[in-house]
Amino acid sequence: MINDLIKKIIDKQFFRFCLIGVFNTSLIFYIYFLLTRKLHLYYLLANTICFFIGVTVSFFLNKKWTFRNKERQTHRQYLKFWLMALCGLGLNAIIIFLLVDYAHLYDFFAMVIATGIILFWNFFMGKHWVFKISQGNISEEAILDKNLLSSERRPRA
Repeated sequence: MINDLIKKIIDKQFFRFCLIGVFNTSLIFYIYFLLTRKLHLYYLLANTICFFIGVTVSFFLNKKWTFRNKERQTHRQYLKFWLMALCGLGLNAIIIFLLVDYAHLYDFFAMVIATGIILFWNFFMGKHWVFKISQGNISEEAILDKNLLSSERRPRA
């Protein structure tokens, strides 16, 4: 029963994380379209701008909604999030390179595999490093989840 509760909590956060990813990707494609087609910006400049916007939007949505983090040192978490995102970008490039050049996979298939791996990388790093709950900053949801876990351990009368 405890395992089911833990799975439910993780699934709930992971689902939120994925929803934010879908929203963020849609937003970035829209902004990219506006920058390149309406403002006629150079596509690589537009892509760079979109990356910065995407990381920032993702940070605040995941902090607030996915992980319900109440930590007040947002600037420290924001820097950690950027480091996580840049490492994810580098890992993504390495995985695609290895799959295309050494495993001889089709590049789009390699990109799908790399994106899936990085999705889990980002979720794990976000949960356990960027938004890790410190003792004094536990959200209401985390307290509720902790209370549910402890009530599962009590013997029933």
